[in-house]
Amino acid sequence: ECHKRGIAVFFDVVYNHATGSCALAKMYREGDATPASNPWFNVKARHPFNVYHDMNHESDFVRSFVKRNLIYLLDEFNIDGFRFDLTKGFTQKNTLGNETAWSGLDESRVTILKDYADAVWACDKDAVVIFEHLSDNSEEKILAEHGIKLWRKMCEPYGQTAMGYPSKSSFSG
Repeated sequence: ECHKRGIAVFFDVVYNHATGSCALAKMYREGDATPASNPWFNVKARHPFNVYHDMNHESDFVRSFVKRNLIYLLDEFNIDGFRFDLTKGFTQKNTLGNETAWSGLDESRVTILKDYADAVWACDKDAVVIFEHLSDNSEEKILAEHGIKLWRKMCEPYGQTAMGYPSKSSFSG
């Protein structure tokens, strides 16, 4: 119905973490903790903004799961693309307590993210891929040059401007 009205449909997907109610977390649970035997999650989070169970995107299990899920969503729902939540969290580099290190260039993360985008485009060459990345510009430049759009959380400055508060907008007048 959206397409009939000229409206594009994007799914906001969260693959950086999962709650304890996720079947992938439940199958291996030890109390509320993630055990080392779980092939999808890290025992301890690798980055400072993690919530719940931190997914291990260097795991073949996770990579296969994410790509199969993306392709299913494209095929089944005929959507136009994805906005990925917190893609900077797709890392195995331990940067807990160091936001600057987390934001820096992580070649493994770049490879993983490009692989996910390529899986989407292999299924639908016109699909839009947007990452909430909020990273160091060197990493974002690589992703942008690959064709990935980057969400820069500009909602607050735009909202402030729309309400007539240009001094709070981060835009120069």
